[in-house]
Amino acid sequence: CDTLDEGTHVGHLCAERLAWLEAQLATGTACHVFLHHNPLPLGDPASDAYSLRPEDQAALREILVRYRDRVAHLHFGHVHGALCGSFAGIPVSGVPSTVHQVVPQIGTGRYLRTAPLQPAYRVVLSQGPDVVIHQIPFDWQAEVTEHSGS
Repeated sequence: CDTLDEGTHVGHLCAERLAWLEAQLATGTACHVFLHHNPLPLGDPASDAYSLRPEDQAALREILVRYRDRVAHLHFGHVHGALCGSFAGIPVSGVPSTVHQVVPQIGTGRYLRTAPLQPAYRVVLSQGPDVVIHQIPFDWQAEVTEHSGS
């Protein structure tokens, strides 16, 4: 679900996008919702300044509450950090970046802090309501060893 708002880093879900999302959820089961911007406060004021607009967070919550039983997981990026939680009773996860990572400043951050931490991507495996998410680092410099199951 597109959350781009041209000319700003803050996310936006207009009435048309919200209506589209609601129509998709009305006909789906075990849906995954993918957003670019985080849909809830993360506890890091610097990151929260770049989230989905508060009024859009409220509108999204209203829709998700109605269709909570149809949404298996909500995924988002934009904050360049691995995190998990819940929104409207739905499991959520933020994904790290393939470039720099944001180092959260819980409760105190005024400016975003970034660092060249391990870049990664995620692979989402879904079967009905079951979801497994693997985080795959790809700039690993050390040896990887294999161990047999016996």
